[in-house]
Amino acid sequence: MNIKPFILLFVFTFLMGNDPSYQNGVSAYNSRALNASGMLANPDQINLAINAFKKAQQNPNYELDAGVYLLQCYYYKGKFVAQEDDS
Repeated sequence: MNIKPFILLFVFTFLMGNDPSYQNGVSAYNSRALNASGMLANPDQINLAINAFKKAQQNPNYELDAGVYLLQCYYYKGKFVAQEDDS
């Protein structure tokens, strides 16, 4: 029995299942404190993460995980980015 076709099928299936929006969101979320000044964070990375997770939520495979990350992003943005209560 030749196992090579099964390995190729597995790798192809794995690669097709990855959503770049979700991966980009995770990367941006993990970099959210980049260029922070004390307790005040730069909004660029967290805004990138929010936009990526909003897009990733459209994929049923990532809907729940992207939603959880999105909530964490909003919490982080409110806690460490917003300078005023009205922001």
